[in-house]
Amino acid sequence: MAQIKVSGFIKDFDNHEALIGAYVVDSNHTIGTSANNYGFYTISVPKHTVLRFSFIGYKPKEVLINTPKDTVLDIYLTKDDLLGEVVVTAGRSVEQSNYTGVEQMRAQTVQKLPAIMGEPDIVKSLTLMPGVSFGNEATSGYFVRGSSSDQNLILLDGVPIYNPYHLKGYFSAFNVDAINSATLYKGAIPAQYGGRLASVLDLNLKEGNMKRLNAKLTLGSVMNKVLIEAPIIKDKTSFLITARRSMLDIYGNQISSLLSYFSGIHKVSDDMDMNQYYFTDYNVKLNHKINHKNRIFLNFYKSQDDYDDKDTISTLRNRKKWGNTLASVRWNKIYSDNIFSNLTVYHSRYKYNAKKSLGYKNSPENFEHSINYKSAISDYSAKMDFNISIEKHHIKFGGQYLYQRFEPAVTTLRKIGEGSDVDTSYNYNFNTNTTSVYIEDQFKLLPQLDVNAGLYASALFNREMFYPSLQPRVSLKYTPHKKLSLKTSYSRMTQNIHLLSNSWSGDPADMWVPSTKQIRPEKSNQIDLGLAYHTHKWSFLADIFAKNMSNLMEYKEGVSYFDNQSDWQSKVETGKGKAYGAEFSIRKNQGKLTGSLSYTYSKSVREFEKLNRGEAFPYTYDRTHNISAFLLYTFNKRWSVSANWIFTTGQPFTVANTYVINNFGHLQIFKQYDRVNNVRMPNYHRLDIGVNYTKSYSYFGYNISAGLYNAYNRHNPYSVFEGEDMLYVHSLLGIMPYLTISFNFNTK
Repeated sequence: MAQIKVSGFIKDFDNHEALIGAYVVDSNHTIGTSANNYGFYTISVPKHTVLRFSFIGYKPKEVLINTPKDTVLDIYLTKDDLLGEVVVTAGRSVEQSNYTGVEQMRAQTVQKLPAIMGEPDIVKSLTLMPGVSFGNEATSGYFVRGSSSDQNLILLDGVPIYNPYHLKGYFSAFNVDAINSATLYKGAIPAQYGGRLASVLDLNLKEGNMKRLNAKLTLGSVMNKVLIEAPIIKDKTSFLITARRSMLDIYGNQISSLLSYFSGIHKVSDDMDMNQYYFTDYNVKLNHKINHKNRIFLNFYKSQDDYDDKDTISTLRNRKKWGNTLASVRWNKIYSDNIFSNLTVYHSRYKYNAKKSLGYKNSPENFEHSINYKSAISDYSAKMDFNISIEKHHIKFGGQYLYQRFEPAVTTLRKIGEGSDVDTSYNYNFNTNTTSVYIEDQFKLLPQLDVNAGLYASALFNREMFYPSLQPRVSLKYTPHKKLSLKTSYSRMTQNIHLLSNSWSGDPADMWVPSTKQIRPEKSNQIDLGLAYHTHKWSFLADIFAKNMSNLMEYKEGVSYFDNQSDWQSKVETGKGKAYGAEFSIRKNQGKLTGSLSYTYSKSVREFEKLNRGEAFPYTYDRTHNISAFLLYTFNKRWSVSANWIFTTGQPFTVANTYVINNFGHLQIFKQYDRVNNVRMPNYHRLDIGVNYTKSYSYFGYNISAGLYNAYNRHNPYSVFEGEDMLYVHSLLGIMPYLTISFNFNTK
């Protein structure tokens, strides 16, 4: 039968925002596709076909294609206020995707979740998904299927972010008001992505309202923020500006008093005075439509944490600053009805700077001691991506060049006034080049069998080394019934960079380092089996996975983290690991009551020749059992209540289990550590509840959110220390009430 190509963009009717992942299917449900990260779709269908366009939270739209020629069709969907919010997925595209282990989340859903101190967090919300866990309170990062946080690739409009957190992980560095969509790949990794072993989190920013001015001001318990978006030239050029600033340095004492009053815990952070700390982040984006086939995006993003502790008597000062800077230019081009391309040129940098100094400048000795510690990583890159639709084949291919500069440790020691002046620097910088190409084809091998087959090839090199890598990716989906699909996948991944850390809490001083002649790239192989069943309101997902990893890196026993007089390569061991488990989730996607219940069983172990006697040991973020539940009840357009509960097995850690008394003239007690991670902290569990009230007028509206974080005041473990005869658990956060008020302004 003769086929025609239908292509175009799927957007929100009110603001022309791209509806990423919107689904397109013919009336017989035999041919389907989804919109890409820019809202563009292309599909080949027989003549005289009815196409159905749908996206969760929007009214579906059916269009009769009654033309003998290829056609361009832009679709604008309107919100359906009668539909309930989806919990974790953005429509059925998760169930209908050919990939295993893919999850999607909308910013509108995140804003209704109970959150720490009332600040919605797109990254923290990932822990409601099966296979995703977190560390303890005040721990940066999320951990996917037993892997470490540095093995997660986090992209903001296609650009990597290396430390996407504020305040040691209490908050992510992303303003949820600026986020359009978030997609997490943790099973089958599409061939267009590379560079990490565990997962890819693809965050897409809003593009800026093309129709009217929209502004939002939020006043919260811990931070204030603002969003402004508007057209510069209506339907042609728009901008988006967002900014946040914490109020911890202003309200620090009040927050500490509130925490102490409600929970009996006195610290939000274990090593920082909140009165001396604040963080900011802001984003500026420009969107210009040259014509229907060409569009330009300019984006600038910056986040910064600043801690400055001064002694008023001496010149004792402890100053820490860290943050990300990102700038990018993207060019979308449509060559024809079935060829779409995107060119991205970007710079991304993460920098950490800490300085400790002590001196008495007005004293007779006039001395000063100071240590200045710096660490940074910088990316300069250009990449090109193509989407081509040829009959029943949807092909993606592209390439990238990446130049990276690593400054893993620069320490300056300065001593003045003790008979001589000393100024010493240690500097170990590395530069690497990486080129990569990929190709992926999605097609139907049989009417009920969909195939995704791809290959990602890369080469890491400089004057001293050359590491090529071939990484095949294959996914199969068998659909015996329109409501049921069975999936399987295989992914091989390579990671050329490593994170040096001697702290399980994810300190911002952790250092990114490259692969070298001595330290080879990390590698992994993962297989996945999945099942998806969905009805109009319910969905059930199950996955079984197994993964092995090689060339993993850990610090040697007894090394000094801040000893920069020796090369970092001499401080580490390399080894291997494996992880396996099963994930289950059931979700109610529509109606006044929506929710999800997820359970994950997993094991993760590491093995190093010179650690733990060469025997395998539980990895730091091994979590045997992980349960998460979420409920949202929407009474009407104004009122809604929500709750989530999380349980996870306690984190493994190491304690001495042998004491030796050695008497050579005096008594000595030695602690011997004969096993790594031989004890677990108490289990972690927490209930959060929240209520939302929204009132809207023609040009103005407001939202009030209130709730309780850790509602039953569980003192979850942050750390454990050894006493004379027992272990003591230290907690940071108990019950925390919150209140935020948002004001919305818009023009018609």
